[in-house]
Amino acid sequence: MIQATDLELRAQLAEYTRPWKLMTLAVGIALLIVGSFYYEAPDWDIPISLIMAAFAYLTAPWSKRRVHFMHQYRQTTWCIECTLQDADDL
Repeated sequence: MIQATDLELRAQLAEYTRPWKLMTLAVGIALLIVGSFYYEAPDWDIPISLIMAAFAYLTAPWSKRRVHFMHQYRQTTWCIECTLQDADDL
């Protein structure tokens, strides 16, 4: 099992607490909350908005690394191939 060192954990925490990322998170939360009042969907309220924003904020670095990896090491048609492969699995 891979153990993250204290230095790696500090680097990850520093990445999550960059001011521009926190401001982007705040703007995203504000837009989600405004959207919950504007669209008046019965299953979209403020707690759901906070959960969606937090989940997106916490998983964004992984998603970015994954897309970068796919772009760097796969063929130029990797997006189409992944979509077709997912369709075949259905």
